[in-house]
Amino acid sequence: MIGTLTQAYVNIMWGGNNLSAYDDGTGELQCLAQHVSVKLNKGESAPECTFEISPNPIGFSLFQTLKAEALSEPFMVTVGYVNGSSFTMGFRFAGMDMTTGHDPKLQITGVSVIKGCWTDNKISYTMEEPITLAEFPAFLQEKAGKCAAELKPMFIGAAATEAATIEIKANQTQRTPHTILMDTLRPHGMDLQVGDTAFSGELVISYTPNKEKEMEEDKPVAQDGTQPATPGQRMVYILGPGLMENFTRSQSFKLGQTETSRASSTTSTASNETEQGPVVQPDSAPQEGAAMQETTTATSGKSNPSSAETGIVTPSGVDQEARQAFSSMLTSKCKCNVLMVPYMVGIKPRDILVVPSLAGPGNFIEDWEVDDVSYKQNDVGGVFVSISGTRPFTGEEPFLDSATLSEVQEICTTLTTPALWNKFYWIQGPEADYPLAS
Repeated sequence: MIGTLTQAYVNIMWGGNNLSAYDDGTGELQCLAQHVSVKLNKGESAPECTFEISPNPIGFSLFQTLKAEALSEPFMVTVGYVNGSSFTMGFRFAGMDMTTGHDPKLQITGVSVIKGCWTDNKISYTMEEPITLAEFPAFLQEKAGKCAAELKPMFIGAAATEAATIEIKANQTQRTPHTILMDTLRPHGMDLQVGDTAFSGELVISYTPNKEKEMEEDKPVAQDGTQPATPGQRMVYILGPGLMENFTRSQSFKLGQTETSRASSTTSTASNETEQGPVVQPDSAPQEGAAMQETTTATSGKSNPSSAETGIVTPSGVDQEARQAFSSMLTSKCKCNVLMVPYMVGIKPRDILVVPSLAGPGNFIEDWEVDDVSYKQNDVGGVFVSISGTRPFTGEEPFLDSATLSEVQEICTTLTTPALWNKFYWIQGPEADYPLAS
């Protein structure tokens, strides 16, 4: 055997039909799903998937059947390598574009389970008694109705402990559950991460990674090529020679209250998870207004509080520290495009991307929190990954916890030649044991 061909694949299952290997009744299998693209965003946009169905008679006929029989069923997208690493995401039909004529085209768009009554339906309520922040997402799910029951709120790291000490009592008028929760979490320095809802509905709530000792609480796992993508679990991916073609960094500093846009909760795009239309400010009782004033006094960042902050009972200095970490983040950004080798399968928002120094293995590393990930299939079936991330200004100090940092540096010390990097990226699992990998 001279070599082994390793080919990435994307598979789409919808309504019991395999669109990537569809039996047309003649015994031949056709790949009807092509140009698959998946976009995962940390907090601003609902996970989205687009793909094209071959615009031939078989493709159009199958789509008509799916519209009639399976439109309400999610379609499952699996990305990975045969006998290697892979991960599966679920999307619901959100629309289609069809072109007929000389250049026919049939494109399907899907969004994750978070899109719908959680992000578009507006709710109103009055809270008679305070509840803890830990209970608040479930409270909003109940108000949103049965269609929000598939979401799985997860408090991660120190946020899981602190959420039980924060009390919420407020009134809301005609706002979406998603913006209510975002604006409630923001004063406490917590992130609401929607990217994992593409897996099985996980809605991840955590502190920013640059909060002191947060990486010890929300401890990441160093990816060695055998770890599956797990919702809520941070993974550390090493990006080094042979895979990194271009890695762009940009840096800016926040010089006071210079933000020109409104809060993110009023921003909307076609696939955005935030509410459509203006925010309606609720009437606040006098004691609620006093609580709001107390909250904003210690809040760094945005000068105007959102209506969701009304009535939040702010605990001690833990929140102040978290808000300061929140307001000082996003000072550096990065972006890169890489081939989806087996090692990179499953990278997602909240994961950590590590770039080792070219000065030598195990020396200084850059660590970035992943914000956006796009998987895109090209014309010949190859899959490429576009990644963007952010890094708080820490000088040269990493924000990874010391134990994980040592583990990553130890892995880097073993990668001293192009052949070893190649093996690390491409050859994972039992199929790695062949002579050319040495």
